[in-house]
Amino acid sequence: MDAPPTLRFAIPKGSLQEPTIDLLAKAGYEVYVSSRGLRPASNDRELDLYLIRAQEIGRYLGQGFIDCGITGYDWAYENGVDLVDLAELPYSRATTRPTRWVLVVPEDSPIRKPEDLEGKRIATEGVGITQRYLKERGIKAGPIIHPARMAVSGKTKGAGLFEMMEVLGRERVVARMRRAANGT
Repeated sequence: MDAPPTLRFAIPKGSLQEPTIDLLAKAGYEVYVSSRGLRPASNDRELDLYLIRAQEIGRYLGQGFIDCGITGYDWAYENGVDLVDLAELPYSRATTRPTRWVLVVPEDSPIRKPEDLEGKRIATEGVGITQRYLKERGIKAGPIIHPARMAVSGKTKGAGLFEMMEVLGRERVVARMRRAANGT
């Protein structure tokens, strides 16, 4: 007997995990999550569940690893993947308002407008969002880096940051972060 077709579905790990599981419960799905597992079970054999950080869901969709998932517009945009928005689910741990990304600099910085970033190095978690924002405005900034990724791996691109941190282990990650913070 053939196994039934499955839907590979990503539940956002972290602050949206419980609200998503509650939403699935309202739809009749019982989801069982172990404290350390990334593969929840459910009462539906045709549902193949994964716990994935919201920031990574768009990338995994684009790579075909999962079929669908719940993530924010900002993270779908960050990954630069052509996705179809099936439904707006206005829930959050803090607010129902959309996420706002802001450009911040120290108060005494000479940078007062986006154009002042020309040639400057930028540190951001939203590398893709920042690159598109600058490109749309014709601003040629210097390197755009994810500071934690750079500290952990020494590179600006590569495997998922949290996956790298898991492989390296807590002690090595903390040591690398301290070296980066101290500039050594």
